[in-house]
Amino acid sequence: MEHHPGDFQVVVRDIRQLSQQENDALTLLWLLEGSVELRDGETGRYLQADELAIVNRHRRWSLHSKTANVVMALSLNAGWLTRLDGDFFASVYQSSSETRDAEDTLRYLMRQLLVLGLVNPQAHYRLEANRWLSEIALLLASRFSRPLTAQAPRGAERWSQRINRVVARIDANYQRRLSLQEIAAAEFVSEAWLSRLFRKEVGVSFMQYITGLRLRKAAEQLTTTRQSIQQIAQQQGFASSRVMSDLFKREHGLTPRQFRQQHPQTAVESRRPPPQQTERWQPVSIDRLYARLNAPQTYGLDSPPLRLSPQQTRHLDVRELPARAAPLRHTRMVITVRELDDLLREDVRRELEQLHDALPIFAIDIHDPFLSSRLFGTGWDDPQMAGYACWYNLQRIFSWLATLGWAVILHTGLTTRGDLLQRFLSLSANHFPPATLASWHFVWHWSPQASDEARQHAWRQQKTILQRLSPQSALGIWHRFPQQVEDDPLLRSPLLVEADFLACQADANELLDLAQVDSQKLAASENYPVHKLRKLHSALRQRQL
Repeated sequence: MEHHPGDFQVVVRDIRQLSQQENDALTLLWLLEGSVELRDGETGRYLQADELAIVNRHRRWSLHSKTANVVMALSLNAGWLTRLDGDFFASVYQSSSETRDAEDTLRYLMRQLLVLGLVNPQAHYRLEANRWLSEIALLLASRFSRPLTAQAPRGAERWSQRINRVVARIDANYQRRLSLQEIAAAEFVSEAWLSRLFRKEVGVSFMQYITGLRLRKAAEQLTTTRQSIQQIAQQQGFASSRVMSDLFKREHGLTPRQFRQQHPQTAVESRRPPPQQTERWQPVSIDRLYARLNAPQTYGLDSPPLRLSPQQTRHLDVRELPARAAPLRHTRMVITVRELDDLLREDVRRELEQLHDALPIFAIDIHDPFLSSRLFGTGWDDPQMAGYACWYNLQRIFSWLATLGWAVILHTGLTTRGDLLQRFLSLSANHFPPATLASWHFVWHWSPQASDEARQHAWRQQKTILQRLSPQSALGIWHRFPQQVEDDPLLRSPLLVEADFLACQADANELLDLAQVDSQKLAASENYPVHKLRKLHSALRQRQL
């Protein structure tokens, strides 16, 4: 029995020897009768009657048996799965002792798909099959998924949690058409903002990263397979073999054909099965299948309900906080917003004021470099437009902050132009009173990729400008410290001694893995900011800073 509708393939066979090369499908194996040996890559195990196995995509696998058996193989096309869920292949899939109850449900769904192929009219087969296939995909994603343990790219330890998620999404879906718009929508951010953040942290643009990844995978296939260049281009997500050849020659100085000729395919020969291991299998008779399907079932509709492992969310109502026996020792609270112009929104202002009534706010932190805001598009440094352009909105923002008594933290960086910063501070003296200017704190982003000379030049230039035009403003350093903070280069830099304060990111979500949520890991995630700050304080004390 075989069905090949395109998005999936159902095969039931009596197998003596079957070998499958790497492909783009996720395969589910259910041994209905007998026993077989499954070899998945370099590992092997024996499957007994009624056992399940999951073979992830891009894996070579084979089945071998000397006795009669019945094997059902369900292959799910990667393109169909990613259309259902763009992040489906951000995980690997495997069974374990924790998935025993879910395996009963998976057998039931595969049995329904098998029965469907035997008794249902062909006209309704695809509609009914999609029902069971969708439930199988949901069951796999919710119960059998495990985090993808790929080798982290160089420099990934310095990336933010968001960029790590974006890179994982790219690595899982680079073989299909992937756009910045799709990734930004999944992250609930704008394309422009994500593009700037990606280039800042990864060092290349979004498309440069995808193209480089595809070229590396194509080069690997050229040296380890005998597939044609057209097949490799299609599998790696290139628009055509011509496009791949042009990009490949630009990267390596050789065409794909020349590259393959200069790199002997020694690995290919070892991957090919020995000549004696030809495929040997036979179809299973309908009577034999009916007898197997009519046997009493120990699972099915009475199996435990499907658990979807919902995300654990903790809600805190700041209006109903319990009374404290003693006041907090540290009551300064800083709220971060993404861009300066977010403070023009009435809903944002209203929520901040309500929060301030419950928990006093010390300062508002503007995450993005403030001179990159849309408010500084055109006209702000034109003397003839000094009373108009962005200054009207800037006065609305900073006057509102001053009225509430909040400080504001403005971010700069290595690429901040000194002439623009100087011009802004000079004009600000004509628009705001000294008390407002004194409430501005500036924080300079430490760039690990830059040279010491470039960092010191940018830091001292901006520090000189602030000391001359806004001497009451503090200037600190912002840095995303890795988990092991003791050996970070910033702690050895002379700039740290000159800074008025040090800022770092300690996000509780950095260690939170929604695929494996339990009480211990949730508690560790909640305590992560405290532990990170303690480690940072310890490192500073060791250096007497």
